[in-house]
Amino acid sequence: MSFILEKPTIAVLLIEDDWDDVEIIRILLAEAQSVQFSLTAVGTYDEGKVLATNDEFDVYLVDYRLGSKNGLDFIKEFSNAPISKPAILLTGDTQESLDIDALNAGATDYLKKGDFNSAILEKTIRYALERKNYQGALQDANRNLQVLKQLERELQSLSHFSSSGAKLPVSERMMGAASLNESHPSSFNAIVDNFKRLIEKALKAQMFKDHSSTVSTDLHKMANQLGFLMATPKDVIDCYSLAIKSMCEDASTKRSQIIIEEGRILLVQLMGYLCSYYRLFASPKHASAEPF
Repeated sequence: MSFILEKPTIAVLLIEDDWDDVEIIRILLAEAQSVQFSLTAVGTYDEGKVLATNDEFDVYLVDYRLGSKNGLDFIKEFSNAPISKPAILLTGDTQESLDIDALNAGATDYLKKGDFNSAILEKTIRYALERKNYQGALQDANRNLQVLKQLERELQSLSHFSSSGAKLPVSERMMGAASLNESHPSSFNAIVDNFKRLIEKALKAQMFKDHSSTVSTDLHKMANQLGFLMATPKDVIDCYSLAIKSMCEDASTKRSQIIIEEGRILLVQLMGYLCSYYRLFASPKHASAEPF
């Protein structure tokens, strides 16, 4: 039994005001051997601009001469747009610098009318798509690298703050030199695990728009527990840092960024609850009272 594999389809937007040239391009694309092309042609800059704002096409073929504007203007406008697709400039113009101008404007390639056949046009389009995909992958890699560097800087900053031994004034009077991790390791580890669960819970609540989530209540309880153990900001930051490191260890870059952002929000909220706890039990009314 033999199978006939379907050719991949590439959607092409052609912006060309000479309908004889449109027909030539249509015939050349129809003769392509390895791929199938779906062609949409418009005759003006403004028509092309309207269609290019939709994410319907894989590549733009743009004529240089388009009335009062030209193909370079179009390519400049859309090369850095949110929906950015490879653009190939087509021209019968004989300017020697036009190929360089096209590339500087953001064109992926340049073809001179009358100098290419079906095979050259097909290969140029395929290479343009591959080059654009490579550029996109490179940009994604650079963004991922920036996220990882941001995480590294944040953890280093928190580690420096934590090692400085910063304390709330009230807890400084209550605490000895030992950190919570040293004085109550099992309780500290349980709080770290609980903080991780609260981050997951907050992310799920955000995803499913769950306004009944008890994350704030759970954070309040955690702050009371930390206060009872006479924790310092150093201990809270240690807890946050360990939770983030653990959760981001095997997570994707995108998920790591989401975890970090949500963790920051919970950290600030937890610090606020802990401050309120110490203010409450440092007041004269509660000076001699037990925290619980």
